[in-house]
Amino acid sequence: MIKIKSQLPIVIWLTGLSGSGKSTIANKIYQILIQKGYKIKLIDGDEFRGENTDFTKSGIIINNRKIITICENSLHTNDFIIVSVISPFNNSRNEARVRLGKKYMEVYVKASLKTVINRDTKGYYKKALSGKIDHFIGIDPITPYEKPTNPEIIINTDNESEERSLQKLLDYLKNMKYIKEY
Repeated sequence: MIKIKSQLPIVIWLTGLSGSGKSTIANKIYQILIQKGYKIKLIDGDEFRGENTDFTKSGIIINNRKIITICENSLHTNDFIIVSVISPFNNSRNEARVRLGKKYMEVYVKASLKTVINRDTKGYYKKALSGKIDHFIGIDPITPYEKPTNPEIIINTDNESEERSLQKLLDYLKNMKYIKEY
């Protein structure tokens, strides 16, 4: 496979509510690109955050800035950096876009609040709705999820299959000449 070095590296920043499918898509695209010989760093918001459950607005902003800094510091050693993080605030995503410049690609993994509450794969929504998690993104009005205003791609997991969502992302990467084939 021939890499198109003039286009790389790229940060693929997947944003969306908890349970929207960000990590699933990130892991699948990671597997496909790694098999093609690309050097990839994968940053999952849940793993990055670890045991830190500070979901205050300032805690979220600090966490997102740390991820942006890691991306900046890792660009020179990777073809792709795949970030899967809620990043609920437009200001934080805009900061990533400014700091990473043309290397930033925003993917909005869209799912309705009703859908993610019904999925509740990690039990967070049940805990948040019962008052056991403060400031939970999308539930607490203090920490709303602000829909992206200008993402490069929208993947709607409410009505797209996992395969269709992945295909949409791969097609975009190919059309933008980030990858040659898949």
